Amino acid sequence: MGICLVMIIVVVCGIYFYLSPLYERELLKNEKIHVENLVDSAHSLINDYYNRYRSGEFDEMEAQRLALERLKKIRYRGTGYFWVNDLTPTMLGREGSEKLQGLKRKAPVHGVCQSL
Repeated sequence: MGICLVMIIVVVCGIYFYLSPLYERELLKNEKIHVENLVDSAHSLINDYYNRYRSGEFDEMEAQRLALERLKKIRYRGTGYFWVNDLTPTMLGREGSEKLQGLKRKAPVHGVCQSL
């Protein structure tokens, strides 16, 4: 009886300590692929508007506005979003946070902004 219990514990621990990290790595790998696909989609969207600007369909400001408008609609797992800054870094867009648009980030911390 004691040996059976020890064997069961060893098998359960082995499964937990071996399979649990494998499962976690697989989840992280799938999550990474999902995020990469979203970023690729966002990049394609921006590139499409850039090409349409270059062809003369839109002026530069209109192409940027339309691309930003579409980017703000992309969601990650329902609640995640793309946060768009320019190079200064001034907040350009994020769906649901219109009050933050035009604010300059003063620190590399999420959500810490100051007025221009």
